[in-house]
Amino acid sequence: MRFAIPVSGDWVAPVFDDATRLLIIDITPGRRLEKSELPTFVRPPEQRAAELKSLGIDMLLCDGISDRLARFISERGVE
Repeated sequence: MRFAIPVSGDWVAPVFDDATRLLIIDITPGRRLEKSELPTFVRPPEQRAAELKSLGIDMLLCDGISDRLARFISERGVE
């Protein structure tokens, strides 16, 4: 399973819409936990949702997200 956590500065971003980076965590049973960070840019919600899907993200872990962006992400199968 591949998770994304929005980051801003040195902290977990309180709102995904404003995150400047994504912390990507891959969890595969029987394998070592893998982490990476990628820059992200404020883009239209459709593009941000497509970016998550193209990265193979299964689940976005965040505290807040706009309704519109949440809908686009959900439509692409990301929890």
